[in-house]
Amino acid sequence: MLFDVIGVYSPDRLARRYAYQILLLEEFRKAACDVEFIERPISDDPHDQLLLQIQGAIAEYERAVLAERFRRGKLQKARAGQWIGGQGSYGYRYVPRRDGVPGHLEIDEDEAAVVRMLYRWLIDERMTVRQIIKRLAAGPWRPRNGKRIWSNAVVHGILSDPLYAGTAYANRYAQVAPRKPWSAGPRAGTPTCRKPRPREERIAIPAPAIIDAATYQDASEQLARNSALSFRNNTRNDYLLRCLLACRTCGFALCGVTSSGAGERRRHRCYICS
Repeated sequence: MLFDVIGVYSPDRLARRYAYQILLLEEFRKAACDVEFIERPISDDPHDQLLLQIQGAIAEYERAVLAERFRRGKLQKARAGQWIGGQGSYGYRYVPRRDGVPGHLEIDEDEAAVVRMLYRWLIDERMTVRQIIKRLAAGPWRPRNGKRIWSNAVVHGILSDPLYAGTAYANRYAQVAPRKPWSAGPRAGTPTCRKPRPREERIAIPAPAIIDAATYQDASEQLARNSALSFRNNTRNDYLLRCLLACRTCGFALCGVTSSGAGERRRHRCYICS
C-alpha cells in the first residue's frame, strides 16, 4: 500500500450515497488502509456506526434535494427566456451575465458564415453529412478545437438544431434507464440514456437567428431524404457495387434499387442516382 491512512473531512465528502460509503470503507479495510473523518472521528463503537449511517442517509437525501433545486431553477430561467446552455453552439458566443443583464447568445459572424455555407451545401447541392465533412476537411474551415476533421455529431447538430432558426428549446430530453444495459454493475438500471420529451413539455427560448425558418425547413426535409436513402438503412438487399459507382452528371454515389414483379425471375436490380 502507498497510503496507511486516508483523511476525509466528513462522510458525505467520501460519497453522497450511503451504499457507496459502506462499499468504499470495506474496500479500504481489506487493503489495510484506515479512514479518518476530520470533522468528527468515527470509531467502531455501535453509536458511531449508527451516526455514520444516519449521516450517509442525510447526505443522499440532500444530494437529491439539491439536484431538484438546480433543475427547477434552470427551468424557471428558461421560462423567463434566458439562455441556460452555458457555452454557445458553433456560430454563437456566450456573453456572461453582467450589470443585471442575464447571460445571452450573440452571433459570431465568422462562424455564422460557415453555418450558412453548410446549409447551402445541404439544400442546394443535396450533399450528405459525410460528404460535407469531406469537403470541410479539404478546405480551410476548422472547428473550434482546431482539428482538420469535423465531428459527425457537430455537423449534424448544426444542420438539425432549431437554434439556428431563432428558437432554442430547454427541457427537450428526459433521463431514462437503458433498455439493454451493457453491464450489471452498480450503475445498471440508473437513468443514463436520453429520451425526447413531448413537444408540449419543451420550453422555447428566443435566440438570434442565423438562417430563416424556410431554410431550416428545407434542411430538415433534405436530412430526412438523406436518411431514407442511406446505405446503412438497406437491410433487405446486398449490392455488389455499392459505394463504388458515381453519377457522371453530379458525382454523387449511386443507390442500388430492387424492383420486384410477379415472380423471382421478374425481379430487377439496378443503380440509380438519388
